[in-house]
Amino acid sequence: MKYDVVTIGGATEDITFYTREGVLIDNKENILMQKLLAFEYGAKIKIDKSYSTFGGGAANAAVCLSLLGLKVAGLVAVGKDERGNRILKNLEKHKVDTSLAQKLDNAESGFSFCWLDRAMSMWFSPTEPPMLNCKLTMLNCKI
Repeated sequence: MKYDVVTIGGATEDITFYTREGVLIDNKENILMQKLLAFEYGAKIKIDKSYSTFGGGAANAAVCLSLLGLKVAGLVAVGKDERGNRILKNLEKHKVDTSLAQKLDNAESGFSFCWLDRAMSMWFSPTEPPMLNCKLTMLNCKI
């Protein structure tokens, strides 16, 4: 099959929640951890609203290009888990060909945990998405 575009890279699920709880702590002593997000240890956190969307550079680009009418495939890797199934179904829903996608054993699909605070600032906690397990060769594409 010939494609206008093949995107290569990440495909994740983004989980976002809003809460008035949580505190940002300035930690200038450690250059690698200058701001810390803290919640009371052991306490339940009241979530005002939450939702799940999809992301990742390759997935986002593939969906946008497909919406523009291009024939697109996504060369992405997900784990053999429910999150991976949801990620691939989302791509398919947007007419992105997933036949090049890899479902990897012993890998958890990538996700980002996003927190929106009182000031609507967003904080991310991404996991590492699974790495593609392949050697890239020239694809039969018309340029």
